[in-house]
Amino acid sequence: MKRYKILSLLIASVMFVTACKKNWLDVNTNPNNPEAAPYNLSLPSGIGGLAYTMGDQFQIWGGIWSQSWTQGPTASQYKAWDRYVQSSTEMDRPWQQMYSDALADFDNTIEQASKKDANGNDRQDYVAVAKILKAYTYQVLTDAYGDIPFEESLQGVNNLTPAYSSQETVYKGIIKMLDESIKIIDNPNLTTHPGTDDMIFGGNMTLWYEFANTLRLKCYLRLSYIPSYQAFCQAGIDSCFSNGYFIGSGEDVHVKFFDKQFNANPLNTTIKALSVANIVASKSILDSLVSRADKRVDKFFAKATTGGAAGNHNGVKQGAGESLPNPATLTHTNYSLPSYNVGGTGGEGTSTPTGKTAPVVLMSAEESFMLQAEADLRFEGGVDAKAYYEGGIKAGFARWGLLAADATAYIAGVGAYPATGTTAQKAEKIATEKWYSMCGTQGFEAWTEFRRTKYPSFLATSQSSQLTTGAFPSRFVYPSVEATRNPKMPQGKTLTSKVWWDQK
Repeated sequence: MKRYKILSLLIASVMFVTACKKNWLDVNTNPNNPEAAPYNLSLPSGIGGLAYTMGDQFQIWGGIWSQSWTQGPTASQYKAWDRYVQSSTEMDRPWQQMYSDALADFDNTIEQASKKDANGNDRQDYVAVAKILKAYTYQVLTDAYGDIPFEESLQGVNNLTPAYSSQETVYKGIIKMLDESIKIIDNPNLTTHPGTDDMIFGGNMTLWYEFANTLRLKCYLRLSYIPSYQAFCQAGIDSCFSNGYFIGSGEDVHVKFFDKQFNANPLNTTIKALSVANIVASKSILDSLVSRADKRVDKFFAKATTGGAAGNHNGVKQGAGESLPNPATLTHTNYSLPSYNVGGTGGEGTSTPTGKTAPVVLMSAEESFMLQAEADLRFEGGVDAKAYYEGGIKAGFARWGLLAADATAYIAGVGAYPATGTTAQKAEKIATEKWYSMCGTQGFEAWTEFRRTKYPSFLATSQSSQLTTGAFPSRFVYPSVEATRNPKMPQGKTLTSKVWWDQK
């Protein structure tokens, strides 16, 4: 496999260079009508569109439904989401951002970069990067909605009502894209590589290879509770470990943001625009972190600064914010807010530190290690599962600037990998630790993994839930733009309709 020197990731001048090309927030854009642009402009534009959706709407929904966050008692923006109510109209914007911004741009990058330039230089590494990101985006979409436009999507005016492909078909297509990308990157003869227009790895194709292989592993594990797919997953996971390259410590897949207008972290921008009082810590995770003396708690959340809990962490029971007594006497500063580290406003100063510069994380090193731990435990004999698990904890503590000794103490105490017990008990420990590590940074993935594994086992439904007793949300509802434009949209799907891979 080829390796390249990491290029300097100077993305400030690149990130919004395509702002004049189209408006990312234009809900009137047809998601099936991609716009042509040079490949080195459409790539960063697509990355920006993906990061904005993953760092804003999908992050907030996931953060609430995975019970890292809950609606604050003195505001109401996300009250419906705490009740497990989701309207089709509020899905319009993120759906179109993912299709007409991210996917259309990645598709255009593939088309344009597949052609040699005037000097005969091959630009296949751009194709590989765009395919990996396209696979990632489609996986997010199918995990959110189930069946989605896939095989017939992105055809523009040639097909304005694309058929919906089954999730089974989408997953096989995603894995195929990743396999193709890895094969491209393995070619040592390519001459043109991404640079600062690659806002994630700056053209380091070794890291893109690792990301592609780690995504493959995630795909196989996502399907691993489907009885008829055991042999398929076994062969795929064997292949991933044979490749031997995974995202490692210090190699988080993320998009950087800046303390500048229009370049700031999207969650931070949304919180300040709507109300800093909307999102507060859920007691589901906060109380657990505090009781375990987990030092990451101060990285995830800021302490209350007013009221009886001032100087301490204080959360709200999931969904209980709207029923707290005497709301006029409360203020959001009575509670722990998402920290500036994760894009929140808690602990922000007037200058620095600021949540504006928090990155949007697409995949963390912790997630990568925990995927390897579960895969090794369930499919490879489990000999190395403990080492992968502990590697994930160490990578997470290091990412937040905590001492190696802190990670060692955690692993020796509440974070200890089970020395004995069943495979299921060990898998629960891995999944639960992954849930802790994703607090505030990977809300959508935390919710998705909860749906797949059913861990953490101690989560209870929101106190204001409008669903059947004991039911959790199992998917997103389809957007209203699809209901009005595309007669092929699946009917009868509700928040509790499970997606295909959700079979545990």
